[in-house]
Amino acid sequence: MAGPTAAQVDPTSANETKGAPANVAANANESLSADEIALYDRQIRLWGAQAQERIRSASILLVSLRALGTEIAKNLTLAGINSLTIIDDEPVTEEDLGAQYFLREEDVGKPVSSTRRNMSNTRLMDV
Repeated sequence: MAGPTAAQVDPTSANETKGAPANVAANANESLSADEIALYDRQIRLWGAQAQERIRSASILLVSLRALGTEIAKNLTLAGINSLTIIDDEPVTEEDLGAQYFLREEDVGKPVSSTRRNMSNTRLMDV
């Protein structure tokens, strides 16, 4: 029996947003770039620039990528975390297709090392 497989994801977003208001940009710590301030404007307004910087530097380990894990991975990626490591040693099943929107029919039966890692590195980053 093979051990757990880890997939390392470097979450980035290609979404562009309008610039942040001057008061948000002025209050943000200088380590957040102007692009990051614009991208995470709503989050910065909610919990502040310092919290966003902590989120940006966070490294998260997610064990199992089932329905809930997929949603968690998406939300963490959109929040702007530094890195996401996924450990899941289960092969993809047909039941997974209904609960994980990143999986495709061609993924069924493939080993985790090729399917979930590739899914994480490509499809998750498309969010």
